[in-house]
Amino acid sequence: MMRKTIVITGATGAIGRLLDSDCRAQGYGVITCGRDHDNEVVFDASSRSSYTQIDRAEFENRKGLITGVVFCHGMMPSLSLESNHFVQHAALMYEMNVIAPSLLFRQIEPYLEKNACVTFLGSIAATKGSFDPSYASCKSALIGLMHSLASAYRHIRFNIVAPGLVEGSPVHKRMLADVGSAYVKDKHASKMQDERLVDAASVVAAIMMTIENMSIASAVINVDRGMVI
Repeated sequence: MMRKTIVITGATGAIGRLLDSDCRAQGYGVITCGRDHDNEVVFDASSRSSYTQIDRAEFENRKGLITGVVFCHGMMPSLSLESNHFVQHAALMYEMNVIAPSLLFRQIEPYLEKNACVTFLGSIAATKGSFDPSYASCKSALIGLMHSLASAYRHIRFNIVAPGLVEGSPVHKRMLADVGSAYVKDKHASKMQDERLVDAASVVAAIMMTIENMSIASAVINVDRGMVI
């Protein structure tokens, strides 16, 4: 008998890996995508279309059993408005963080069970801002996208989990590395002096809550400084 299934994009990141493990431990079937992932990869991660196309044959086998979709993939903040490359950066940021999950949802929607949950990984930057305005604006755009989809697809629940800086995330790792953008390090360090990093487990717990609690719909759950508020 096929198990209830959760789809996870960006499954190689700090949150995606832990979410994948947690879902499997709870008995869910899992469809994942991510670069250099050892598990079941159903997207072509070698091209720019990696996060906009699905393997329909794989989804046909789970039709009506997909209870959750979690979009964890996306570009992280890296450039300020003053950068000479900001325009190109902002366009790619929007493509990856907003357009890609929209296109993926359109393909996955026919395979979802009734009252399935689609959860977007947002950011506290949507309400608090970021040194990279393109990142903050994209995460804000997810809120509008969530409400628009909720209005159009009333048989599906849409939610956003919006964490602060996550320990072990790509941005956090760049801050700790000897190489990388000094600008990124300085901007984050100045904001994090009196704050605590968010642990990935708190983010995963909030994501699972959106999937398993049928009363949660059209919600933005901020996970900031390790607390759900």
